Amino acid sequence: MYIGKNIHLISGWWNEIEGNKNLFLFSHLIKEDNITLIDTGSSIFPDGAIFPYMKSVDLNPKDISLILNTHGHIDHMGGNARVQEISGAKIATHELEVPNIEDHELSFKNRTVSPERKKQSLYLMGESTGVDIVLHDGDYIDIGGERRLKVVLTPGHSPGSISFYDEEEKVLFSGDAVFLGETVVKMPAYTDVDAYIGSIRRIGELELKFLLPSHYPPLRGSNVPSALKRCLRLVKDIDETLLTILEKLSTPSKTSDIALAVCSQLDYPPSPSTIEAHLIKLVNESKVEQIIKNNDRFWKLK
Repeated sequence: MYIGKNIHLISGWWNEIEGNKNLFLFSHLIKEDNITLIDTGSSIFPDGAIFPYMKSVDLNPKDISLILNTHGHIDHMGGNARVQEISGAKIATHELEVPNIEDHELSFKNRTVSPERKKQSLYLMGESTGVDIVLHDGDYIDIGGERRLKVVLTPGHSPGSISFYDEEEKVLFSGDAVFLGETVVKMPAYTDVDAYIGSIRRIGELELKFLLPSHYPPLRGSNVPSALKRCLRLVKDIDETLLTILEKLSTPSKTSDIALAVCSQLDYPPSPSTIEAHLIKLVNESKVEQIIKNNDRFWKLK
């Protein structure tokens, strides 16, 4: 499928080292004078997917000059060190994502993770790297051949999540700003509901021939408006389902228990972080009360 001038789609499983293939990943490559790579996947993704693909189309990984990270999560920046080792490429990301890329231990701050799980995650994150170029909303990135990408801040999934807009080709590289595909919108994953809604609406204002998310195949521009509407509908569905479930619960409940109940009611699985984001939103709307006991969060309807 042609998705824009000199744009290549690279796909594979980012976490099969753990024995599971539950989340497919797409990285994107643009070939101009040099090569720009948008997201590097996990530590195993460069050798498992990126480099083999480049060899198949007669491109040399040594020619990668720029890595653009949409955000600082394991499946988007874990391959930075490996790609940089081969190419010496510079790394660019939004200012709010810099800490997680430069210090992978920060991903475990305020989280309870088993030693084995942490070991696996750190392996897939690869070595921490420095960030050479700090990006901000509205910046333009020169990728060669008189071609530029515009930085579009699209938070919600993470505070500094960014998309890259190719104004010439009308293509948006959206990372995890929205979880959507041609025929499905599922697994909503965000930590700030209002920011997520704002990002969906901002993407809807762009003129697009293709939207390229990180976990689904390319979405044709003509189908973007209806897909974004489905995303907004899911936000309402989660809110409404949460309130219905909290009405039925007689005692304050943990996030994990509420999340299980929500997933049993919906035909897609919102992540616990998404459920917690909605609970916080409902607290701010004075519809739900948060109770903290023994460092655990409990929630109940007001």
